[in-house]
Amino acid sequence: VGALQMDLLVAAASCDVSRVLSLQWSHTVSPAILSWAGVGEGHHELSHKDDSNTQGVADFVASERWFAEQFSLFLDKLATTQEADGSGSLLDTSTVVWVKELGDGRLHDFKSVPFVIAGGGNGYFSSGRYMQFSNEPHQKLLVSLAHSVGVEIETFGVDDITGPLTGLTG
Repeated sequence: VGALQMDLLVAAASCDVSRVLSLQWSHTVSPAILSWAGVGEGHHELSHKDDSNTQGVADFVASERWFAEQFSLFLDKLATTQEADGSGSLLDTSTVVWVKELGDGRLHDFKSVPFVIAGGGNGYFSSGRYMQFSNEPHQKLLVSLAHSVGVEIETFGVDDITGPLTGLTG
């Protein structure tokens, strides 16, 4: 079903039905068991395994690897689909964001939440880098993403946190 949903998203973007796409594999406390990835326990349960539970940690890593592979497949689909006007691939002209909801799922910690930004974004972001921002709220990244699509806002969600993250733009 996920592969078909990704195909549908690419089709919607390629014929310009929508330029804002979203895919969520499951909900926050996902009971999904990724048996096709060799995992026999629910994703949420695995996210709380202690490091001493080596099999549980390995199964969680296998689950997370599967999600990363799906993200990569989605990017490949965008990269192999050309814009109708010939301006490049959908990946060249898109900004694709993959985000986890927590920095540390076992602690339910919102610090150091990982984000992956992929795609050319029409050159808005400098790509091919790993960046780490100490003590910067993710709202600043959301402001930067809004700026990348021409929405000039200074806050996102919380009014006392303003401005984009510095160093992201191309």
